[in-house]
Amino acid sequence: MSPRRFLLFSALVLALAACSGDSDDGEVATDTSTADTSAPPAVETTPTSAPPDLAADTVVLSVNGVETTEGELREELTSAAEFAETNPGQADFLLPDAAGNATVEAARQILQQRVETVLADEALAARGGAVTDADTELVEGLIGEVTITPWLELFVDRSVRSVALQRVIQEEAGIAATAEEWYADNAAELGFACSRHILLDTVDDADAARARIVDDGDDFATVAMELSTGPSGPTGGDLGCGDPAQFVPEFADAVRTLPIAEVSEPVQTEFGFHVIEVTSRGAEVGFEQIADAASQAWQLEISAAVSGPLTELTASADVTVDPAYGTWDGTRIAP
Repeated sequence: MSPRRFLLFSALVLALAACSGDSDDGEVATDTSTADTSAPPAVETTPTSAPPDLAADTVVLSVNGVETTEGELREELTSAAEFAETNPGQADFLLPDAAGNATVEAARQILQQRVETVLADEALAARGGAVTDADTELVEGLIGEVTITPWLELFVDRSVRSVALQRVIQEEAGIAATAEEWYADNAAELGFACSRHILLDTVDDADAARARIVDDGDDFATVAMELSTGPSGPTGGDLGCGDPAQFVPEFADAVRTLPIAEVSEPVQTEFGFHVIEVTSRGAEVGFEQIADAASQAWQLEISAAVSGPLTELTASADVTVDPAYGTWDGTRIAP
C-alpha cells in the first residue's frame, strides 16, 4: 500500500486509486481474519436514481458561504460522466443511468468533494500552509492508468488540497515525513524483533533440540531444518521481523522478554513446543528488515494525529445541502 494513501479523505480519490498490496507463518501467527483493516466503505457503483428537476440557479450546496448551484453541479456531472465513459471500470459510479441521466449518487459524491475542498482551502489558509509539488505528485501517483480528461484535472486539483492539509497537520504533530525517518526516531520504543524458532510436538523433543544448540554447539538453523515440524523449518525457523503481537500470546511474550541470542526453554502454545531465539530487537532491527510493519505503524500514528483536526473541521462547518441530494450529518452528505 502506498505510504499515505489512507490519508485521502475524498471517496473519489479512494475510488480511483489503484489498489496494491503480517506473520504468514501459521505455526505461531494469531488469527487476523476478523481484524479491522480500517478500509474505507465501498463507493456506490450502480446508478439508481436521477437527480431532481431543479432550476439551474438553485443553490444545492453551501459550505461556509461558498455556494454551488444546480447548473454548476449539472455541468460537472456531465464532465465527470465523460471521464467515466472514457475510462471504463475506473469510476463507474459517475456514469449516467439507462435513460442517460446523471444519478443522485454521482451528484452526492461530487458535492462531498466540493465540501472537502472548501474546508481544506480554509484550513490551509488558517494554518499558513500551501500545496507543494510533492502533494501533487502523491495524488497523481495514486491515479491508475487512465485517459486524462478535464474533469480528472479538476479532481486532482481539488484532491491535492486535502492531501496538503493533512500533510500540514502531520508536520504540526511532529511526525516525520517518511516511514524510514519516523522509524529511526521510534525504533527503540516500537519493540519490533527478528526471531526464529523450532517447533516440535513434545517437550522432550524440544528439550533435546535445545540441548543440541546450547550444549553441543549445533547451528540453530541447521537443527530447525532437520527437526522443526512447522512451515518455517526449511528456512531455518526464520520468522522474519515484526511486532511480537502478530504471534500467539505465549510466543509473543517470549519474543518480548528473551535476551538477544539466548535460546529459550521450550515454550508451549496451541501449536506445540517452541525453542525460540531473538536475533535482534529495537534499534538493532534495520528499517529494510521491517519496512512494511514500520510503515503501517507510521500510518497509524498519522491517522491518529489527523483524525481529530479533520473531525473538528467538518463538525464545525456551516454546510447546507438541498434535500434532493441528501443531508449533512456533520461528516458527510448522507442519503
